[in-house]
Amino acid sequence: MVDKKAAFLKKLKILPTQKLDDLEVDQQYKITKFEEYTGKFGKSIKLEIDNDFGVYIPSRFTKNITATEGNDVLGDQTMYLIYRGKEEYKKKNDKGEIEIKQMDVIEFA
Repeated sequence: MVDKKAAFLKKLKILPTQKLDDLEVDQQYKITKFEEYTGKFGKSIKLEIDNDFGVYIPSRFTKNITATEGNDVLGDQTMYLIYRGKEEYKKKNDKGEIEIKQMDVIEFA
């Protein structure tokens, strides 16, 4: 059954947004558009996936690119987002203690 809300938003050309960790690990998602937003935390890029939903990409992956550059590449070829899951890393906190954190790992193909 088609989600009524998603169908309604699609008619308005507003695609639902998913979190990176909601994506299937190692699945290729076709990127159909790059969109750039500026908010209180600075620039962010949202990818439109298969004209079906959007996903925001962490700034550590997009700080050196613009949506215009991404869309220029899409005009010439197909590009995919591949979510590789979460990876643990160690980081010192303010007290000098080591904490284990997790971050999303993605790949473009």
